[in-house]
Amino acid sequence: AAKKAAKLAKPEPAPEPLNDPGVWDCFLSHAQATGGDQTQTTHLRLKGKGWAVWYDNAMLDRSTAAMEEGVKNSRCVIAIVSGACTDPKNPHVKPEENAYCMRDFCLKELRWAKQADKFVQPIVAAEDKDKISGMMQLVPADLQHLKGVNWEHIDRKDKDYFELGISKIMEAASLQPEPVPEPVPEPEPDAAEGEGRAGCGYRACLD
Repeated sequence: AAKKAAKLAKPEPAPEPLNDPGVWDCFLSHAQATGGDQTQTTHLRLKGKGWAVWYDNAMLDRSTAAMEEGVKNSRCVIAIVSGACTDPKNPHVKPEENAYCMRDFCLKELRWAKQADKFVQPIVAAEDKDKISGMMQLVPADLQHLKGVNWEHIDRKDKDYFELGISKIMEAASLQPEPVPEPVPEPEPDAAEGEGRAGCGYRACLD
């Protein structure tokens, strides 16, 4: 809870990162067979809000080392969790084996996050929110801490609900930009003396 209470610090980039810029606000973790469209939409929206996002399809280097760098050099990991499904590209693979928590690289990313003490925010599609308990049952024994996190859901089919979901993800991941204080205008050069704090900014007058 303490980690989520403050804005998560962005790590220092490596001298020669495998992908630029070398540090990111978040790493998007997803199963290739099931989370692709949702991940792309989430990536574009977060990027539109000014975040630096590690998204595999936007990276030049997608090697295992690059993925590990992405996880460890991000403020947090957003895990787009999906359940069992049939992969049209690999119809021979059993549906349950395509679930996020059954994919080798997805689990690697979660374990790298745990090693680097990174906060992981799980999210699911709106149509899967009733399946969260079943998805949690697939979480490995060494990653049980993820069950203690509130799994958020996003709805790509409804713009307003999607925006709400993105905002909740941002809040949960504690990456909301810190508010920039408004500058207080300087007093007018010809401001009359003895008129209290004439010419001061509105905020200053309230101090």
